[in-house]
Formats: sequence, C-alpha cells, structure tokens
Amino acid sequence: MNIWYCSSEAVPYFKTGGLADVSASLTQAWAQLGHRVKLLLPLYRQLDRKKYPIENVKTLTLHLGLCDYTITVWRPRAKKQAVEVWFIDLPWAFDRSGLYGAPQDYPDNLQRFAVFGRALAALAQEDGGVDVLVGNDWQCGPLMAYARIECPQALRVFCIHNLAYQGLGSMYTISQLELDRYSHHLHYEFHHQVSSMKLGLTEADLLLTVSPGYAKEIQTSAYGCGLEEVLRERGPRLQGILNGIDEPLWSPQTRKLPYPYTARSLGKKRQNLHALQKKWGLGRLADDAPVFGFVGRLDSQKGVDLLVEAFSRWLERNPGQLCVLGAGHPHYVTSLAALQASFPKRVGLGLTFDAALAEQVYAASDFFVMPSRYEPCGLGQLIAYRFGALPIVRHTGGLADTVNDIKTKNASGLVFDEATPHALEAALTRALKLFKQKNRFHQLQVGVMGLHFTWETSAQAYLRLFEKYKPGIEH
Repeated sequence: MNIWYCSSEAVPYFKTGGLADVSASLTQAWAQLGHRVKLLLPLYRQLDRKKYPIENVKTLTLHLGLCDYTITVWRPRAKKQAVEVWFIDLPWAFDRSGLYGAPQDYPDNLQRFAVFGRALAALAQEDGGVDVLVGNDWQCGPLMAYARIECPQALRVFCIHNLAYQGLGSMYTISQLELDRYSHHLHYEFHHQVSSMKLGLTEADLLLTVSPGYAKEIQTSAYGCGLEEVLRERGPRLQGILNGIDEPLWSPQTRKLPYPYTARSLGKKRQNLHALQKKWGLGRLADDAPVFGFVGRLDSQKGVDLLVEAFSRWLERNPGQLCVLGAGHPHYVTSLAALQASFPKRVGLGLTFDAALAEQVYAASDFFVMPSRYEPCGLGQLIAYRFGALPIVRHTGGLADTVNDIKTKNASGLVFDEATPHALEAALTRALKLFKQKNRFHQLQVGVMGLHFTWETSAQAYLRLFEKYKPGIEH
C-alpha cells in the first residue's frame, strides 16, 4: 500500500509530546513490512538544518478563500531512507518561536493547520496513487474534509491521540478556509466555534485511537469532551489499537546505564538506585524500602496533584523514596518542590525532561506511578515493564488495557479506580506489602520484563483495518 502519514510532529525533527514518537515508529514499522510510506510534516523554524539539511522537491500555488498560497515542499538531503519525509513550507504559518504557541495557543492555529491540510490534499491529488491518508489529532482534522473531495480514492483515517485538544477557531474563518464548500456546518460547528477535531471525527472514513479502552471511554460524557454523541454515532467506525514501544531503545541491557542489567541480574537495579541517589543527594534506603518513580508531564491529566498529596501523607508513615522527573505547569513545580523540601533525603526531583536521566529513574524504581485522570494509551507503563518496575496505575484508557492488578490473573502491577489521593495511598500501601514479599515481587519483575508491546504488532493491526475499510468494500 501507498500510505501517507500526516502529522504535526515527529522525532527526530520536532517533538512536544508522544505523537512525535508514534509518528516516527509507526511509519518505520509499515515500511519494514514492505509498504511505501511517506511522512508529511510542517517545516517549522525549529528544524536543525545543520544536522538535517534539506533540499527542494517542488513548489505549488494554492487558492483557498480569497488568498493564494505558495507552498514549497522539502525533503531531507540524505541517502534514501525507508520512510520518505516531506516538509511543507508555509513561512507565515510555521516560521514561529513555537509549534503551537506557548503558554497560550496561537490564535490562528485553525488557519495555520487548515492551509497545511489543504496543501496535503492537493499533493495527494497530484500523486494520484495514495491508498491511505492518515491524519493525526486536531491539526489534521481539516485535511479529512479537503481530502474527501480532492482525493476520494484514498481511505481517510483520523487518529485521536488526545481528544481534549480540539483546535478551535472562529466561525468567521469558514469562508476563508472554504469549509462550507468542503464540509457541512454540522460537521465542524462546536458551541459557536469551528472545531478541527470534530471535522476529523465526522469526515474520516475510519477513526482510530491509541487503545481499546480509550476508544470506549471517549464515547461517554465523562471523557468525550463534548463530542461523545458524535463518537457514538461513528462507533462502528471507531477502533482502538495500542501503541507499541521501540523495545531495543528501551532496554536496561543495552542502554548506557551506570549498571546495565537483565532479568537475571535484577540486583543491579539497586546499584542504579545508588547512582541516582548520589546524583540527587538522596539518602540510602533499607533493603525492604521501595522506590517509586514518576516520569512525565507535570499537569492535571497526569494526576500530579494526586501524587503530591498522597506521598505527602504516605511518606510520613512508611519507608521509601520518590523520584520525579518532568516539566510542566508552574503550580505543580511549586507543589513538588514543597514536597521535596519536606522530605529532602527521600524525594528526588528533576524539573526537566532528559532521556538519559529518565532511563536512570526507570532503572532505579521498583514501582512506576501513573495516577492519570485519563490516559489515551500511556507509554510509561510499557517502558517500566522493560526495566522491571511494576506500574501503579489508575484504571483508565490504555493503562487499564495494559496493566493487570496483582489480585488478578496475569498480574503485572497495581491498579486503583478512583482519581483521589486516598485511592493512590491505598495502592502505595499494597505496593509496600508486595515489595516485602521478596520472592513474589521478584517473580513479577521477571514476568513483566518478558512482556512485549512492539510497533510491528501495532502496525499490523492498522494494516488489517486499512484493508477492511478501503474504498469500494461494503460494510
């Protein structure tokens, strides 16, 4: 198949979140399975052109609304790679200090990515041989509408990574972006605004999200962000496929840890802990005291407030340490700093994101805490498995799909239901009790290190759905 994968970010070029990793890994997996794959990205100012020099492919002029846009297409100037990469150059839209705007979104984000989507539809029409056109999140919502008319031969697939971000814009942009020509007002109107996310949900042939659990949750009022009725209507065309991880990349044996280890040498986890304790000025622990790790974005979705409140009480009564690595909202930075000040030898804090340091936190941790309010898929728990750290997760989305509580068959971690500090505290206490059962804990560690969540498995699941729903097949 000829698959075009359209995304607003992808490593190694641009990254603000997990979408960048998915974009790179999934396209590579399809290419390795023998498919022709093209990755299409905006050309942001942030591209390191010394590290990734580019060359011109083509230029086209696009008329949309009352405006003419000149679009230049670039590609990496490197030897031919398995996945062809095209950068879409719209300087007025993408030559900016941030990808989407920070701390506030750019007010013209809808226009920026709508013109990006219209350009992609024109390029797909020009190609004439695109079998599958994949768009990701709100940034590619308008693409689904434009492509329905410009390249009807392609299967339009819209992937939802986080429904909460909807790409809203003013109704005054409708004629400017010709949305009334390419779509119906019921497909994009959302509380007197234009919703890019809703466009994607209504105009795509197939909707995919990043776990079966999240696919079910977003059809409910609790998680649907006001779009649950739309999603229920599209239910037969809505599927969830778990993300994978790059297993060789996340290996305690091959990565540059202070003390590499395998499932047969788990004692070296404590040696990695000692190295991290030295780096962060933490005290040594007794052998029966567990270490809890957290690596992620510091915001409400990730349940950072639950983590701070739970540990502020739990550490007063129980042995153990907490190691936190992440960046995010200043409020949570302040509350974590206060927690560290209360337990200076027992709470380690890194207020940044550093891949090598994240690896050390995984390697040092006995348990990995993810008290998320919602989690479309979650990669932290899958990486934790690789390092022999048992996840402590809330029962939501992809966490519920991938972590089985120690009270159940195929146990792989600890699961709690309510998004409250007390529920997390109870889970921490259960973890401490488990940790003291050395033989059982060791068996669980060895077991989770043998679990596999590969991108090849995910890629094949996507391909089966592409074949099932390709145009011309009745359902």
